[in-house]
Amino acid sequence: MLETAAAQNKAWQDAGYPPVKISVNYSQRQLRQQDFVEKLLKSLKQAGLEARWLELEIREAVMAEGSMDNMQALAALRDVGVRIAIDNFGTGYSCLKQLGDFPLDALKIDLSFVSRISASEVNKAIAGSVAGLAKGLHLSVIAQGVETKEQMQLLCSLGYGEMQGNYFSNPLPAEEAGLLLSGEKGWSGPLWQLSQK
Repeated sequence: MLETAAAQNKAWQDAGYPPVKISVNYSQRQLRQQDFVEKLLKSLKQAGLEARWLELEIREAVMAEGSMDNMQALAALRDVGVRIAIDNFGTGYSCLKQLGDFPLDALKIDLSFVSRISASEVNKAIAGSVAGLAKGLHLSVIAQGVETKEQMQLLCSLGYGEMQGNYFSNPLPAEEAGLLLSGEKGWSGPLWQLSQK
């Protein structure tokens, strides 16, 4: 999956489209493999994609496990420019202390908070707290599952500079995504800029 995503991202760059990060999920089992870092870097090299255009998404459970091997592997990747993000933040079992110990770049708040953010003061407070926590730790904060303009505006007011969800685009095949990147499908400029902050 990583090889395909990296090759496609490089193809978009070679076609002159604006560079974008690709996000790829990795499991605890994959992180435990001894040659994990070597394999990932080899895939990037084969595709000719710079490490800074890859974001590795891991679950909170990886932090909860507290494995030194995991930390060293993620630190090695981060050292060469790969971004590390905690996916579905707020639904796992991590403790706040571990956020400071792990080599991270971003927190991706779970869509369960975003989907009810307009109707639930609790979810709004949680989303705002996660944004504040990320800012205090010098991490990016990303909202997943944005479906409406109202959600987008509310998340902007809470400090979210990066978002993803069907409000911006439904999942697309690579060719149609390329048209989106080129502007041929009429992607609104402000939304594109918002997603690139």
